[in-house]
Amino acid sequence: MVELKEKREKERNGPSLLEWMAAAIGALLVIGILTFIAMDAIASKESGPPILEVTPVAIASSGRSHVVELEVTNRSGHAAAAVEIQGELRQGGQTVETSNATLNYLPGHSQRRAGLIFSRDPRRHALDLRATGYEVP
Repeated sequence: MVELKEKREKERNGPSLLEWMAAAIGALLVIGILTFIAMDAIASKESGPPILEVTPVAIASSGRSHVVELEVTNRSGHAAAAVEIQGELRQGGQTVETSNATLNYLPGHSQRRAGLIFSRDPRRHALDLRATGYEVP
């Protein structure tokens, strides 16, 4: 009977301190997530078109072919699809060989790796890498 009386007394007093703390933490998490989503949406609207940067990572030789491994970075918040990458080997101001690659999809603020294959050794020529086009997904 005493236990039943104590239980009814606790129910009348309302939620405990621990319940209030758990509710406050949950509310802060929800507010934080909603704020992050809103800020990300605003930032992506203001970021403009994709800003693509192509950087060589390594050169590997295999038989008669040479592979230039590269990293493509999208510095914008906007995604790009069908990203076309072109690499040119130059000697004496003249282009001696060209290779192309296409990345299917490059999300905003991300990186992807690709490779360009040449028959000439890229280490013996000037290497020019660039993104030449993309589609808006």
